[in-house]
Amino acid sequence: MKYKKIVKFAALNIVMIIILLVLVFHQVFNQYQTRYINFILHGFKIIYIIDCFIILRVFKFKKISLGCIFITVSWTWNFVTLYLINHINAQVFNLLDFLLYNLTGLIGVILIMYGIWLSLRENVRLIEKLNNIAYYNPVTHLPNRNYVMNTNPLNKIRHYGKEFILGDDKQILHKERKSTIIYLDIDDFKLINDNLGHHYGDILLRKVAKRLKSCLKEGDLIIHLSGDEFLLICHDVYSREDAKSLAFDLLKSMKDKYILNDKEVYMTCSLGIALYPKHGDSIDEVMKKADVAMYEAKKAGKNAYYIHNDSLEKTNKDKFDTINELKTSIENEDFVIFYQYKAKTTSLEITGLEALVRWNHPKHGLIGPNKFIPLAEQVGLIKEIDCLVLHAVCRQIKKWMDENKIPFHISVNISPLFFNDQHFIPIFDQIISQYEIDTTYISIEITENIALNDLEQTKKKLKQLKSRNIKVSLDDFGKGYSSLNYIKEFPIDYLKIDKSFIDGICKHGVEHALVTTIVNISSLLGFIVVFEGVETQEQLNLLKKMGAHEFQGYILNKPQPIENIK
Repeated sequence: MKYKKIVKFAALNIVMIIILLVLVFHQVFNQYQTRYINFILHGFKIIYIIDCFIILRVFKFKKISLGCIFITVSWTWNFVTLYLINHINAQVFNLLDFLLYNLTGLIGVILIMYGIWLSLRENVRLIEKLNNIAYYNPVTHLPNRNYVMNTNPLNKIRHYGKEFILGDDKQILHKERKSTIIYLDIDDFKLINDNLGHHYGDILLRKVAKRLKSCLKEGDLIIHLSGDEFLLICHDVYSREDAKSLAFDLLKSMKDKYILNDKEVYMTCSLGIALYPKHGDSIDEVMKKADVAMYEAKKAGKNAYYIHNDSLEKTNKDKFDTINELKTSIENEDFVIFYQYKAKTTSLEITGLEALVRWNHPKHGLIGPNKFIPLAEQVGLIKEIDCLVLHAVCRQIKKWMDENKIPFHISVNISPLFFNDQHFIPIFDQIISQYEIDTTYISIEITENIALNDLEQTKKKLKQLKSRNIKVSLDDFGKGYSSLNYIKEFPIDYLKIDKSFIDGICKHGVEHALVTTIVNISSLLGFIVVFEGVETQEQLNLLKKMGAHEFQGYILNKPQPIENIK
């Protein structure tokens, strides 16, 4: 569409130039007494003003366009006079010259100047509007994150959030003036949007803004960072005790009832606190530390505050570095599998292996699962680690099959995140089919928390696994809210009893009675009971007397690489 307009514009200019040339040749042919240079210049002036008119119409500068029309009439008359000056009465000519040249030219200039003034005024208005959009939240009219990072430009414009800047805002932080920065997050704000709608959420945000204003003093600043997050910059509040007192007042004020039209709601908030310049010499650095502290308050159960400290900064830096190292190691497959025997309690016959992953860190060597598995689960990397373990186990089983050896039965731990993934079964099938192994040599272990998370989905997936001849173990039984009543509904093969039961089995009669009961009921339900963490002969002898089926632990062997498995 744009190209068509450009072509039409160019064509119009070509036509006007051709007309001008025709008129020039007409002058020459008829030998008119005119200066051809002036004639041509007047012609190009008319073409130029017509072009200006067309362009201005496109950009909708109506007043300037109208002015161009008058200028065009004026200049056209000037052009025509080159023909008429010797062929018209002097008085008529002077009248026409006044009306069509001087008057129309003057009107054109006035309209153009007025149009320019209107355009400049509109431009200023748009700049103010864009600045308000860029630097202020549209819901609360509070300064936003851009305001914090770009304070100086805002001092030159008007803004509609002015009432929330409680004093002089020429400089957010003063090095000679100690301040407290509070990062505030409304707890469970999403529940308001999901249940009442975003309209009510916006009303709540505006009421929160007003309530925060009432808690602060003149000279303090309230920033609406995004969504349900606010930043409070409180000057002359520096000591930890003063910061605690302010945080307590904020928490108390925030949890009071809110009236949202016809609804009553109660909300709380979590606060992260950092001190300036103690915790940083820039607004960005102090904000970052207050943000980290706020998440610590969330972890503490919400409706709480947390003041930044140096140990927290080190912990978060270590966590950040570890996450990046984990991602690199997953890409490079820097993980090795160690194996631990499982055996029958009566004959000590080896019944299989459990695959246990170790992180072969490029700098720190082998790292146990307790050091990195929780973090991998937290940041969503555990699924990729589970897949690496499955690949490694399937490769090992395939290797034994290719060597005409009878493979050990190997159990693989599956994380809750991976098991609950809707693509778990397809991914599992793809890995198994890739190595073309006999599925009777592999089993999976899931925790009871996974099993009880979604009973119907768990049963569905377990039945799909059983249809593929894959055995299932329920791991860490007794560690959480154990219930044989629920577990009997699941098609599992093994029930693995947590080490915590074994540790006190020789000392306390209660543990002894509990273990005996679990073994008896599990046998009736058809489960094979496997006890984890058996370390002494005394523990093993007791398990034999109770009729326990299988066990694993240091009494058999510590986890070790496949090269040491015979």
